[in-house]
Amino acid sequence: VDAGDIPLVERVRDAIPQLSETESVAAVTGTEIPQDGRIVDRLVSFVNAIGNKVNRPGFGDVLFSRGKIKSSMVGHGVGAAKLETFAAVPAVIRSGQQIDYQQNWKGRAYDTYTFAAPIDYKGQKTYLGVIVQKDSVSNRYYLHEVVDEHGNIIFKNGDTPADTSDGTSALTGDLDTVASAGDINMIPQA
Repeated sequence: VDAGDIPLVERVRDAIPQLSETESVAAVTGTEIPQDGRIVDRLVSFVNAIGNKVNRPGFGDVLFSRGKIKSSMVGHGVGAAKLETFAAVPAVIRSGQQIDYQQNWKGRAYDTYTFAAPIDYKGQKTYLGVIVQKDSVSNRYYLHEVVDEHGNIIFKNGDTPADTSDGTSALTGDLDTVASAGDINMIPQA
């Protein structure tokens, strides 16, 4: 398997041993992202509030766009945890460890960098990975995924913020059991 074809969730899972030795880069309560409106609009509102970019020292500014946000959330699956942990994406880009690099990804004239870090999500240690695309013009947010401290995906198809209001369903469930039941969103990442 080409390293570029390994899904982001697996890359983050594989990096947990090294990431677990570092401090969380953000604490997410679940209230940082606007609660009303369409998902993409809510996330765009969040990035507008931070100037639509974040600077990674030694790397440069990473830009956010509506199209990339929509692709990440709609094209790669969304649940309450993924939506809410978007609030930590800027901190992971700024301060996370680089866990992967792919030159000229799939011959598309851009490179990909994967940054990851532990975050605190509703009091639980989780790990957030972010892929950034870099070409001759700019660096752009592409995708993020979040896993629990054991590397399990913490959102299921159909999750909404209401589904996790008790704080339990977002961080429970054995990945193999849930995946075999067909509830986990296992959309391959492009």
